[in-house]
Amino acid sequence: MHDESAAGARWGFSSVRPPDARRSLLEHDTLLFESWTPQRESRREHHIVDEAGDEIGRAIELPKLRRWKHVPGIHRGDVRLAIYDSDGIKLLELLRPPGLLRGAAVTDGNGARIGWIAKRKRRRFEFENVLGQRIGTMTRKARRYGVEYEIENSAGTQVGRIVDPARLAAETARGECESTWSHLKGRLNLTNQPNEHLLLIRSHADVDLRLMMLASAAAVYLVLQTPFTSD
Repeated sequence: MHDESAAGARWGFSSVRPPDARRSLLEHDTLLFESWTPQRESRREHHIVDEAGDEIGRAIELPKLRRWKHVPGIHRGDVRLAIYDSDGIKLLELLRPPGLLRGAAVTDGNGARIGWIAKRKRRRFEFENVLGQRIGTMTRKARRYGVEYEIENSAGTQVGRIVDPARLAAETARGECESTWSHLKGRLNLTNQPNEHLLLIRSHADVDLRLMMLASAAAVYLVLQTPFTSD
């Protein structure tokens, strides 16, 4: 089971046991997603970093597909994001249809469908497997541009979170003496858009659910929320 206080200390705010470098992305209970190109409005590409600070993967936006094979310059409106491990092997691909943020299909590296991240309400998402069965849910807790999502399995047990390190640090420091102004300023900062966020897996999750959690952490700005783009 994952210790969030240890993770909070490691990510900048006692270190945790360094993981075996051979472990795959799916075997880590803590992953940091660092924005690869924070100056870009889409903010969809990330370095994926383990507990020891080593990059073990990347999330990369793929080129748009042509709508017609032999007609250049006309592309489909789908947006595709791929997750690669440190050896450059594609593990997952997400495809978001054009239009409003309403979900994304998730496939494995060979193109076989794994499931779907479906938006059900304004702040609620569901994970569906290839049979259309609900295997988990995800609820957004942060306001404005903050990043915080709680993830539950199909039984309603919380199994993980997607959260930015500053918010986790604020939770760890909660209860310490501080002025009212400092408290309000800190709360306001938590609504700003972070350049990084964590995937924290708290308890057992089967392979399908872990895949969907990994995909969701990579897809914060692809599916879950709209990035700040006015600067």
